[in-house]
Amino acid sequence: MPFDRALRPSQAGAGYILKKSSELEDNLHDIQGNVLRGYRLPFAAYLFFDFPGSDEGRAFVQSIAGHPKLTTAAIWETDAATGEKIKPEVTLNFAISFRGLVALGIPQSRLSKFPRAFRLGMSAHAADLGDTEESAPRNWQRGLSDASISAIVMIHAKNDGARRNLVVAVRQLAKNAGISEVAKLLEANALPGAKEHFGFRDGIGQPSIEGSPFTDKPGMGTPAPGNTWKPVKAGEFILGYEKESTAQEIPAEIRELCLNGTYLVFRKLQQNVGAFNQFIERASRIAYGSDAPGDQELIAAKLVGRWRNGNPLILSPIGNDPTPASDNDFRYNNDRNGKKCPLGAHIRRCNPRDALDGGDTDVRLHRLLRRGLPYGPHVDDSSDAEERGVAFFAMNANIERQFAFVQQNWVNNGEFAGLGNEERDPIVGANTSGRFTVPGASRFPFVPGLNRFVTTRGGGYFLEPGIAALNKLASK
Repeated sequence: MPFDRALRPSQAGAGYILKKSSELEDNLHDIQGNVLRGYRLPFAAYLFFDFPGSDEGRAFVQSIAGHPKLTTAAIWETDAATGEKIKPEVTLNFAISFRGLVALGIPQSRLSKFPRAFRLGMSAHAADLGDTEESAPRNWQRGLSDASISAIVMIHAKNDGARRNLVVAVRQLAKNAGISEVAKLLEANALPGAKEHFGFRDGIGQPSIEGSPFTDKPGMGTPAPGNTWKPVKAGEFILGYEKESTAQEIPAEIRELCLNGTYLVFRKLQQNVGAFNQFIERASRIAYGSDAPGDQELIAAKLVGRWRNGNPLILSPIGNDPTPASDNDFRYNNDRNGKKCPLGAHIRRCNPRDALDGGDTDVRLHRLLRRGLPYGPHVDDSSDAEERGVAFFAMNANIERQFAFVQQNWVNNGEFAGLGNEERDPIVGANTSGRFTVPGASRFPFVPGLNRFVTTRGGGYFLEPGIAALNKLASK
């Protein structure tokens, strides 16, 4: 059964008033720090644990809740000399799966009130997400599924030493509590130029959150009249706040466990760089009759919707401007036919901006906060001898309406924006001998033989609780 696509009426419960986005800043101390901002720290480690019982689980959660490195969204202090915010040397954050809540002994009467997608887990609806064939759960890394993981601990650090020290400390806390790791430690590191393994600058198109105190850039919101941008209401990402929609709100039975939290989507995505490079070389010959480096770069940019330095095709459709005026302040309203940026390009699918018939309202209902870093060795050639990819994290208040909707209807729906049923997202789509349309091709505009460049190696859905909720979980 596919995920629900219809928006359901509010079931917030009598007497409960959603917080306004303007109240967000008053609650920063109760929101985990990686939700409202990307730390942009270059070293990360992710640990995956299973709880054998409620006593062990609560002991571990209690140790995390009281840890001095547990990081909130509170505003960092300012360096008097430079005027810049002082980043912590290392950060610690925590999320729990439905399996983990069951292990903690949360009563069934309360467990049943959590959203269906969270209760069932990612692997239960893998086919709906495009996780088939080599991406199917049966092929995932051992133990790397919310069917096996009770909790995930996320560490980010300025240097490798700080990361390793905190990994050792967390493992000791787990040992003291009597719990063990269920999957291999996943380490991730920022690549030169803030790029991912395909060579493109990453982490650009984040949504702007209404009420957030953190600085936004033009283009981070959704299109508004007067060539301005409107932030997305806080409740689309933080549980307990006003939303863009009337989708189901937090049931009273689980409200104290959810307020100021978010639902975390984790996916370990392996990138096949060799296949990607081979495809752009072949596509260049088909579309332009040439495999010259310039034509290959143009094909690569059309697949993504940006040049490798992050410059969007909408602003520079022919040649790559080495110093773009903006990397995110653009719209698609003057490119309805996709001549500048292909209709099926990766960034156009993941954030259609003003390109859909329903306008920006449709887009505001399906935005995601994206976090994560590349894992695996950084090499400049096409060797795939060692696994590499992205430790992908997304945060949303409604897994079905946000992450799952984007994955089903924009990434893997061949009819997206009126395209034929052979076209899916060329970068992360579940492609099996599909095709990609190259607008403006001088030779042949339809390039066949598009296969997967990204394989799912694990994943799951987690609740990343607020700090008060984390303490409640530790004490129940």
